[in-house]
Amino acid sequence: LYDNLALVQGIINGYESYKKRLVDKFDKGFVPKFQLVAHFIKQKDTKSTDRQIRHREVRKGIRRKGHALYLMMLYASYKNIKECEVVGIDAAANEMDAGPEVFAPTFHWLRKKWRERKKDIQITFHAGEDFVHLLSGLRMMVEAVDFLDMEQGDRIGHGTAAGIEPSLWMNRMGKTVKMRKGEWLDDLIVAYHLISDNENKYNDLIQLLPKLHNRIMDLHKEIYGTFNSIKEMTDAWAFRKYDGDILRGYTHIDKFDFAEMEKVTRMFEENTAAKRLYRKYHFDTRVKEEYNKLCDVDIEKGLFTAENLYHIQKLVLNKIAMKGVALEVLLTSNTAISFYRESKEHHLEKWLGDDLDEEGMLTPPIVVGSDDPGIFMTNIYIEYARIATYLEQKGYGYTERMHILEDLIKNGEYFKFGG
Repeated sequence: LYDNLALVQGIINGYESYKKRLVDKFDKGFVPKFQLVAHFIKQKDTKSTDRQIRHREVRKGIRRKGHALYLMMLYASYKNIKECEVVGIDAAANEMDAGPEVFAPTFHWLRKKWRERKKDIQITFHAGEDFVHLLSGLRMMVEAVDFLDMEQGDRIGHGTAAGIEPSLWMNRMGKTVKMRKGEWLDDLIVAYHLISDNENKYNDLIQLLPKLHNRIMDLHKEIYGTFNSIKEMTDAWAFRKYDGDILRGYTHIDKFDFAEMEKVTRMFEENTAAKRLYRKYHFDTRVKEEYNKLCDVDIEKGLFTAENLYHIQKLVLNKIAMKGVALEVLLTSNTAISFYRESKEHHLEKWLGDDLDEEGMLTPPIVVGSDDPGIFMTNIYIEYARIATYLEQKGYGYTERMHILEDLIKNGEYFKFGG
């Protein structure tokens, strides 16, 4: 709490100095709006094969920070420190270190606490940026939406996995990629789940289901040692949004939140097969060892063609759009650290088309972000300038470029945290 207050006080001091310079420079009535977004960091699981819940230490750290953030909000409200208004929470850094499931319990709790005080807090989560396989990045975006219960006004940062041309990604990756068996199984389960939920959309994906089913069954038996239906596997995956320690009769998030604990416990008891798989995922050391073993995944002649992956991208984009969640485009960052070699390869143009395509699939609203100013020497104004240059390289005329930039600015206004 006190560390947070000291940090925020330093930020407020800088804001006051900045505000004074602006007021001196512009009209006396102009006052810039000051709001805060709390930043949580993804970190690796240092004890990935023990009998404790996965990412136990990271989860504990996130919980402590979440409680400190809430206490700071109470203190600021009590002291009437308006400059301490926190309007959003964010999770960033390498998504291969920790996924949405690690942050979900604390993020749910924080949003609940804010709303109890008649306030709101919005969520942004960086997903689909760092991935071994394209499906892994797409799964991370699905997990961000589902596990964090994202809703209208929230954002997903980057989302490159849903934009990059699959053929370009496949060519840059080569013939095979090494990845953890358990992660590959999770990717396949989520792909199967997406295709099954949209079975009338793409014939090539429907034809893929039998092969996908067989590969899932084989991998699942290798890792978990049991035969289960894909529905049971999918249910067990969906349970990951909840704190695994609830299975042991308690929750860390709020010791007085018995209603939440009872609801989740009842869900577990109503699906005992999925509960057993969920328990194995978190607490079975043999399963964890098998999950972490590396396997070779064929890219060139594997299960998925470029067309398959493109259509799965469309399913993910539609899912995000149906929730009213925006995608942040970060042109500088994506070009610097993604699979792109130059900015004109970026996927932004794909996302600027019609909101509804010929198959009736939606594209989410697009907003512009700057990530990370300290690393890439950029800011939001530079990002808009680079997008203008990008559009010019793509052959858009001056008027078209201006209209697109105006639309992006309007989206940014609508989706800005705190209203």
